[in-house]
Amino acid sequence: LSSKNFDFIETPKVPKKKYIPPMNHPWKQSSFNEYCKRQAHRQKLIA
Repeated sequence: LSSKNFDFIETPKVPKKKYIPPMNHPWKQSSFNEYCKRQAHRQKLIA
């Protein structure tokens, strides 16, 4: 049951790029620092 009138060609969806604010953005920097402090297995690399 197909008809040219009702079968529409689906356009492929292009994924949207996510906006990532720069690291000097105030809330981004503080949340990144908190994340680094919680990484116990990376404490040697941070200091």
